[in-house]
Amino acid sequence: MTGGRAAEKAILRREMRERLRLRPAPEAAEASLGIREWLRPHVAAGTVAAFFPLPGEVDLVPLLAALAAEGRLVLPRVVDADLVLHRVHSLDALLPGPFGLREPAADFPLVRPDELSVVLVPGLAFTPNGERLGRGGGFYDRLLACVPSGVITVGVGFADQLVASLPTEPHDVRLVTVVPSGAAGPNRRVAG
Repeated sequence: MTGGRAAEKAILRREMRERLRLRPAPEAAEASLGIREWLRPHVAAGTVAAFFPLPGEVDLVPLLAALAAEGRLVLPRVVDADLVLHRVHSLDALLPGPFGLREPAADFPLVRPDELSVVLVPGLAFTPNGERLGRGGGFYDRLLACVPSGVITVGVGFADQLVASLPTEPHDVRLVTVVPSGAAGPNRRVAG
């Protein structure tokens, strides 16, 4: 990574983390509801890999619970520098993992990337054309590099996480789609 791109990413990561941290809870709850409603038709069939949200991220828990009850939810578990996918039937069975994540136990059924229909992907920032800025560990880029091209990958974030452009590198994996700014209400914008 060039020094300039690394510095740009670091600055943007700090800005976006602060934005997530400062979002008022009622605004986050309202926006999360709109995003979950937008996501419903995208996850209506097949096996769905998702993420358990960190504080400040879009609250997907009601959607995850519904998918788990249907036997269609897959969540990642951090193993060294990679994400391993496991089928989850109950959110109550998740364990504390690294980075403050809740994740499946190692004995949950494994799922291969080619078994997925949809992958919901977290991030700090997204562009409308599917570029993504993660938290800096490269976990999702490595996972997404193994996902077959027919799987729908969806960037999930609040409207103010949608930006006009991002500094990218060859290893950054582009998503098929991103939750649009209008999904969480009419007063959202694309930041520059």
